[in-house]
Amino acid sequence: MLVNRYFVVFEPEKAKVNKSTLPFHIGNGFYFLGYGLRKLRGMLAEKFSPCHFREIRDNLFVAVFIRRKRGGKGQLIWSGRIRYVMTFEKAFELSLKKSGYSRLLSERGSPLFVEPLYRDDLFIGYKLRSKTHSGNFEWIRDLTSLDDPLQYLILTQDNKLLLKDVTERYFVFDRDITAIMDMVYINYKALEKYGLMKTRMFFNRIMKLPRYLICLFS
Repeated sequence: MLVNRYFVVFEPEKAKVNKSTLPFHIGNGFYFLGYGLRKLRGMLAEKFSPCHFREIRDNLFVAVFIRRKRGGKGQLIWSGRIRYVMTFEKAFELSLKKSGYSRLLSERGSPLFVEPLYRDDLFIGYKLRSKTHSGNFEWIRDLTSLDDPLQYLILTQDNKLLLKDVTERYFVFDRDITAIMDMVYINYKALEKYGLMKTRMFFNRIMKLPRYLICLFS
């Protein structure tokens, strides 16, 4: 199998292993990439942005590790193959129109944390829909890496994030990218180690180590 590889390593002091860093099972063997992995989504944005929706025909795999200290040996948390990349706007649209994506709206703890806003059918920004982010501004950082995003955005009291110039969408929302994956492997021993076994309800079953991981590590 010809494999294109992405390796993502992060330290616990910079990013916690939680539901936002784990793939969310939406059904039929497909998983949604959480909003927490900004580094991975930044890599996808560099490769595919601007991209509203794109099917990935190559065998593009990601493997996410955690390590306790810089330079130390990383522990695999999960891996999977990316099938589609898209904006959160497109993910919201699919969750409304396609039954296979409906869990993104109906399930508590869904990583689809924003919904798109329109004026005269033109995209103008996002509204926060996640209670997890309520009371902080981290959700803005999940959409943009700009040092001063409010130079380009208007934040309202009801958690709407509006573009001042809609033509600068992909420049401002440079982290507005997520993915649908299959062939996902979850390291349940690692989840137990970090106290996350309760998140098993988000996955369909415990999977054996897939063959493609041999290619990833070769």
